[in-house]
Amino acid sequence: MWKTTEVIPLPKKRPLGYVENDMKPVLLTPLVPKVSEGLVLNLVDQYVKPQIDEYQFGAISGSCIADAQSMA
Repeated sequence: MWKTTEVIPLPKKRPLGYVENDMKPVLLTPLVPKVSEGLVLNLVDQYVKPQIDEYQFGAISGSCIADAQSMA
């Protein structure tokens, strides 16, 4: 259950032309794993964030390229 997900194909546009190109997959993840993932992230984040270099901007929540440009 923790690693299962339901894939629902949704049309990108209407009317459908070529099914392989005009459909996009939407993943429906169960609620319990999603909530657990958020809780674990919050716990780990408080210990890891202080260890990260202040000039690191990629993949850090709450930071963007504008932050990196303002440091230059």
